Amino acid sequence: MEIERSHWSIVLLGSFNPAIFHPSWFEKHDIISSEVAAVAETKVVHNEISMIVLGDISINVDVNKFQVETSVAPEIRVLDFVSKVFGDVLPHSKITSFGINKTVHFRASSNEKRTEVGRILAPIAPWGGEFGKRIEESSGALLGGMMSIRMREVLEDADSRGHFEARVEPSNVIDQSTGIFVSTNRHYEMKDLQEYAGGAREAIEKLDKEFESALKKQRRVDQTLCRNGGMMTQTAYATNHGFPTSDEVTQPINRFLSREEIEADRIQADGMSAEQYRRFDDDIVHDVIGIDIIKGVVRRASSPTELQVRTSPSSTGKVVEWEGVVEAVADNSFSCKMKVVKGGSEVDFDEFSEFSLDRVDPPGDRDLVQPGALFRLVIGVQALSGTRQQFSRLIFRRSQLGGKKPWTALSHI
Repeated sequence: MEIERSHWSIVLLGSFNPAIFHPSWFEKHDIISSEVAAVAETKVVHNEISMIVLGDISINVDVNKFQVETSVAPEIRVLDFVSKVFGDVLPHSKITSFGINKTVHFRASSNEKRTEVGRILAPIAPWGGEFGKRIEESSGALLGGMMSIRMREVLEDADSRGHFEARVEPSNVIDQSTGIFVSTNRHYEMKDLQEYAGGAREAIEKLDKEFESALKKQRRVDQTLCRNGGMMTQTAYATNHGFPTSDEVTQPINRFLSREEIEADRIQADGMSAEQYRRFDDDIVHDVIGIDIIKGVVRRASSPTELQVRTSPSSTGKVVEWEGVVEAVADNSFSCKMKVVKGGSEVDFDEFSEFSLDRVDPPGDRDLVQPGALFRLVIGVQALSGTRQQFSRLIFRRSQLGGKKPWTALSHI
């Protein structure tokens, strides 16, 4: 299974004045370029509500809520936008809480496999009786099962109370017979807010500090469901047949069952070593699990680490993202130092490169290319309705993250 669509948003709760938010206001305060302002779509600007589309970023504001969202990578831009507005331009605004949200849509290999995932997340057995029996026996146009499941982890730290929440449902955006929708939300409610000049800074500094870690947690949920959805159905079969399961990476493996053989309740004659198993590529891992005949143990493939899997912003399959800093600028190009921040190898090293100014997106942001300026480079593959295409984008960050200089904001470079 591969993610086909992704969407990110930041929601601030507090007290806002929707009437001031207009494309010309954002341009005046250097939050967007004149190029973006020229093509902005103003749906409504009113005392009670404002709705604006700024290129591939949408803004929705009412008197109690400010929301910025995008479906196009890199998602760090929504953080930069909010940081610039409330960290630099409107630091006196009242912000009491905020949320970092992500949604993804991906496809199961078939309607049957999606149903199996639903049965694992929401088993029929606890419902019992005729109701559960009718759902279990349903099929075709009358197929029933899980419609929505939501899990919440309650969290608290020195600055805030909140939660991390994940919700799984059938997708109503992509193929309605195989699509799966996953929504994750990391919510923060600020503690002990003081009414003082610069009231938004506390929340914005917390948002800046927590943004990347919240996204990593959200990606782990997406990866678990997307990459291991097939494994869950196989492991469920093995459990139903009396095999204890183990997540031990070092668990010895002597023989293997393919998916077809498991479903046919047969064991293949030839063996395969643990080393051969570890060398399986991703496609094979999706279709095979290991069996230790002597110990009767099913070994699930261990979950991929954050660095082993190239994750997926914006309708994208496999993606690598770098954060960089400009070192020198020439007439038509700039040289820079970069480091992988998502989807790269485990090797921790700096990369040095040179890019043409023509790569800057949008072109109107070329004036941001100065020594010390921060940027993000995203390269990957899009997967839209089965069609794969190359994806590449280089964007410069307008926000200085609460007034910090770019160099100090990038402590890992």
